[in-house]
Amino acid sequence: MSFAFFLLAFAGIPLTSGFTGKFAVFQAAIAGGATPLVIVGVIASAIAAFFYVRVIVLMFFSDPAPARPLGRDRGDPPGSSPAWPWPSG
Repeated sequence: MSFAFFLLAFAGIPLTSGFTGKFAVFQAAIAGGATPLVIVGVIASAIAAFFYVRVIVLMFFSDPAPARPLGRDRGDPPGSSPAWPWPSG
């Protein structure tokens, strides 16, 4: 649940620290005459929010993938177990 909250904060959703930070930066940029940069930042934030919300939807509203065995129970050849990253021999 906290991961979803942090993703929303990264996206700059209101009532989060991300929104407060982005608001302060964008307000200072507008005062400094960098309005085109603020527009680019808002568009980039909207695009990022789309991907963050997509991750949240996958976390909470999709069925989990079926479990599969790990290690040698998968039927992989000996020495190819993901638990041991170095080649055997």
